[in-house]
Amino acid sequence: MFNALNGYRLVMSPQPLLLRAMVWLMVWQIAATLLFFIVAALAAEERRIFVDPLVGSDTNSGVAAQPLRSVASAVNIATDNRRLGIPTTVTLRPGVYRESIHLVGQGPVDAPAIVVQADKIGAVIITGSDRWDDWQEDPSSRGRYSHLWPYKWGTCSVPTGWPGIQPLGLRREMIFVNGELLAQVLSLREMRAATFFINEVGGRVYVWPPADADFPGMAVEVAVRPVLFESNGNSNLTLRGLVFEHANSCISTKPGAAVMISGGSNVLIEDAAFRWNNWIGLDLFS
Repeated sequence: MFNALNGYRLVMSPQPLLLRAMVWLMVWQIAATLLFFIVAALAAEERRIFVDPLVGSDTNSGVAAQPLRSVASAVNIATDNRRLGIPTTVTLRPGVYRESIHLVGQGPVDAPAIVVQADKIGAVIITGSDRWDDWQEDPSSRGRYSHLWPYKWGTCSVPTGWPGIQPLGLRREMIFVNGELLAQVLSLREMRAATFFINEVGGRVYVWPPADADFPGMAVEVAVRPVLFESNGNSNLTLRGLVFEHANSCISTKPGAAVMISGGSNVLIEDAAFRWNNWIGLDLFS
C-alpha cells in the first residue's frame, strides 16, 4: 500500500491473516465437536412410552397424550430403541391387558435399559384369559350354561421320572366367574354349583355358576394363553408393579410359566404379583 503523504509503501504481512484463519478453524472444530456430543446425548436420552388399554391405539406415537394400546407394541418400540443405543421406560396405565409379550433380540450386558412399569402398583393386570359372552342355558339342566369350545388341548404329559398324576391334575383349563375360580370336573354328572366341564369331543364347555349368582350379568374369563411375558437373553431389564394372572401353562419340567426370563444379567422384578396361574408363575433360568 502506498502512502502519498509520507512517500513510502506499507505492506501488510500475511501472518495476521493466517493466524485469524487458524483461529476461526479452531472455533469451528470446537463447535462441531460440541454439536456432535449434544446430538449424541439427545439421541441416548431415555425415551418414555405410555400404554392405555382403554383409550390407547397402536397407531399412536406413544407419548403421554397419545398412548399405545398394547404392551407388545410398546416393547417392540423399546427393542428398536435399544438397537439405537436408547434406553426406554414403558409406563402402563391401570387396566387389564389380555396379551402375550415376547421381548426378542438379545442384547449385550451393557445394552440400554428397558423398564416396563405400572403407573400404579397392582393396578395393571396382564392376563392369560379372555372374556367370553353369549352363554346359552342348557335346556337339559336348569342353571347350567354352555358355550362353543374351539380348543383340543387334551391332557398334559407327566414329566419323566415323576409319580403318577391324577387326570384332573393334567388339565390346563381355568374358568373364572367374577374373579372366582370354578372347580373343574371331568363329566357332566359331576357338575354342581361353581364347577365347569370341558367336552372336547363335542366342542362345548359347560359352566354351573356359583349358587344364587346372576350369571347372565357376570364376567366370565377363560384362560387361553400359556405365557404372558417372555425375555430371552436380555440384560438391564426391569418389570415393576405388574400383576400376572391366568396363564394356562402345562405341568412340565421344561421352561413354561406365566413369566419366563432366560439368560441376561441385571434383571430386576419388583412389586410384582403372580396369581391363579395353572403351573409356574415366574421361571428364571439360564
